[in-house]
Amino acid sequence: MKKIKSASIFVCATLVFGIGLFSTNDERISFSVNAAVSVSKINISDVNDAALGTYYSSVQGLSGNDLQSALHNVINNHTAYSYSDTVNIMKITDRDWTKSPLSDTELINYPFTTHTGIGDPYLKLLYGTNYNGTSNAVKWSEDHVKIWNKEHTWAKSHGDFGENAPAGTDLHHLIAADAQLNRYHSNYDYGIPETAISIRSDVRDLPTTGQNGKNADSPNTNVFLPPIEDRGDIARALFYMETRYYEYVSEYDPKLELVDEITSATHKATSSEPGKMGWRKVLLQWHHEDPVDEYEIHRNNLIYNNFQGNRNPFIDHPEYADLIYGGKTDGASITGACTKERCEYYEPSTAELASVEISKSSGNTFFINSVYNRQGLDLIITLEDGTTFHASGHDEAISTNYDGITLDTLGNYTVNVSYTRYDKTMSASYTIIVEDAPLESAVNHVLINQVYASGGDSNSLYKKDFIELYNPTYMPIDIGGYSLLRYTANGDAYGNPTNISSGSVPALGYFLVSEGGGNYTTGKDLPKADTIGSNNYGATGGSVELLDDEGEPVDLVGWGDGKKYQEKAASTPSATKALKRIDPNVNNKDNRVDFSLVTPSPTNSAMAYVTQFETQVSLNPNPYCDKSWGYLDDNYLAVINNGHTNWFYPSSEAEANYLYLLSYNKNLPDFLERVVTPIKRKSLNHNNLLYFVLVLISISFVTIGGFISLKYRNKNKI
Repeated sequence: MKKIKSASIFVCATLVFGIGLFSTNDERISFSVNAAVSVSKINISDVNDAALGTYYSSVQGLSGNDLQSALHNVINNHTAYSYSDTVNIMKITDRDWTKSPLSDTELINYPFTTHTGIGDPYLKLLYGTNYNGTSNAVKWSEDHVKIWNKEHTWAKSHGDFGENAPAGTDLHHLIAADAQLNRYHSNYDYGIPETAISIRSDVRDLPTTGQNGKNADSPNTNVFLPPIEDRGDIARALFYMETRYYEYVSEYDPKLELVDEITSATHKATSSEPGKMGWRKVLLQWHHEDPVDEYEIHRNNLIYNNFQGNRNPFIDHPEYADLIYGGKTDGASITGACTKERCEYYEPSTAELASVEISKSSGNTFFINSVYNRQGLDLIITLEDGTTFHASGHDEAISTNYDGITLDTLGNYTVNVSYTRYDKTMSASYTIIVEDAPLESAVNHVLINQVYASGGDSNSLYKKDFIELYNPTYMPIDIGGYSLLRYTANGDAYGNPTNISSGSVPALGYFLVSEGGGNYTTGKDLPKADTIGSNNYGATGGSVELLDDEGEPVDLVGWGDGKKYQEKAASTPSATKALKRIDPNVNNKDNRVDFSLVTPSPTNSAMAYVTQFETQVSLNPNPYCDKSWGYLDDNYLAVINNGHTNWFYPSSEAEANYLYLLSYNKNLPDFLERVVTPIKRKSLNHNNLLYFVLVLISISFVTIGGFISLKYRNKNKI
């Protein structure tokens, strides 16, 4: 972990303050630097049944749309936080409370803005429970990009609310997650793959029951199947989102709707068209198969008690999903809520055990050398009065003869499962299969990310064809000596390759290759290309292949009626549509699967710094506190020379980190004159630098209780 000295006039502050700065034209502007959140006293108590009865008193006896509308009125208008705040909030909401408990004293004064000692907890990650509670457990301070990040369970592009409050920062669906599985979710609908199945491992290459693939409902589009232990949690998060965002208020407080149909990966919610997410019928199935557990109940209470002031009704009353969506109705008359002591919906009887059965939906495939766990286990419990309910593998009443044992031999194992209720224990058994782990196709090279093949044609959006490359790794990749080879529809190499004599693709960045074009000049010019070629690609059919400096194939994309492609040809692009990789970090080596048609958006290497900065700020607030992302210092001339003086037009979360950016740039005076002054919202220049420094020096010494002493001391990054 990098350390920094705190004896700088630009201290990574631990208090909330605002600074008024004036430009030379005396236009007042304001920057706000927030210390994570203002909450310091944490309430971890669980809300009892009586209090929940009062909370939901207005919805009693309702069902269908009437119930959902009434619930919306109960949970609407919650307290919302900025996206950058949520990363620190997750120290509480997504904490592994077993590995990182808090004493009464620590709860009274919790240090959100530091992450040493009690401020750096272990997390319970969505999609990542294979390593929670083990030596591989994840701490909050681990890399917020590579190891864990924040999962929008309702994909933010399904409504286009982004990372903006309230929908984009709503903690009931924004959950700390394993970064790799989050990436595999991408913005796909949820579903159960039946064909083209890819089994997904987590960020530390541990196998999970997560999958991507296609099914009869979505034969041309991937769906995402989360690990078994997370499916019910996700269903209830999405039920909440549809109910909380039941009507359109604004762009960032939109109407959202669960559907049983294929949805567009990216679409904007408007006053007449909701944001959509699928598949509802699958989510209802998961809601029944993966019951509410204690951790879910506790997280709901933490959000309610300390942050948003509203609750997820489908955790408190699982029967509401049945009453709204028309599923099972055996819980329709329940009046008691789910608490940590008792959940009447899932266990409505006090009768004795009659039988225990292993559900066919139980996960029974494990990979060699993995440790047996019960996360995918689903028991059907029948009581003497005929009551039946499900018990998931993490239920404390379950034990097996393989708990904690490493499965180091290929083949079949018989697992004996015991379930204890009151003083009676009953058993059942099932067979698990131990097999070799699938080879993970980690993408560690440049990919073709976008192809536009109608440049200069009638009605074209751009005058030139272009090929956009992307680097999915965290280090720049030198592609000097690489080339792009064009193929005709018949699969024949055509014309001279476009040679890339020099250049590199930035980490998580792009590289733009401008090619030939038709005779029409009504389209737009491309952004400044990193390499210029002259090949004219055929829109109705063709291919492009990326070759490395030794002439070896790196990537290939074929489309339309072209005869050269990976697995299957991608769709046919047009004058207004480009082929773009659905997930730039994933290569299924199937052009039909990997690419979709979108409005072209050519991006060059200089523009990558914008992407990198926005990504870092959104996933790792205050990045400049560890001095690892000195964009203006490292890439200043590239930014200026490529005409991107407005590259730092900040998003709301970037704005909160603006002072940290200024705190580490030797190019500050020129930056203020060239970059900030032209931005109307940030009218500021270097003539105010002295005032700017003096104000910060003064505020840096002020805390709510008195003064802080600035000393040279090592300190973890904020």
